[in-house]
Amino acid sequence: MKAASSPSTAPAFLLVRQGSTVAVQAGMLMLGLRLICLLGTMSAAPSLIGVAAVAAMKETARKQLAGSPPAVQTREEAAELIEEPTTAPRF
Repeated sequence: MKAASSPSTAPAFLLVRQGSTVAVQAGMLMLGLRLICLLGTMSAAPSLIGVAAVAAMKETARKQLAGSPPAVQTREEAAELIEEPTTAPRF
């Protein structure tokens, strides 16, 4: 029974079947280079999904996050925040 191979890998398998050391190494090199090309493009799909997810995120810079304590620079600002009634939930 003949093994099926794609047209681009057929020369590599023919070299491996020759049996000599140089031919086998050349065939394996061809197969390895083809594998590197295929694996290199496979990692591009998850990275595209990651880029799309980051692009869809909302920007939270300079906005207080839900449940985070307020940031102040002086004691006076802190005292004002303590005295003001707040509707923010406490976690």
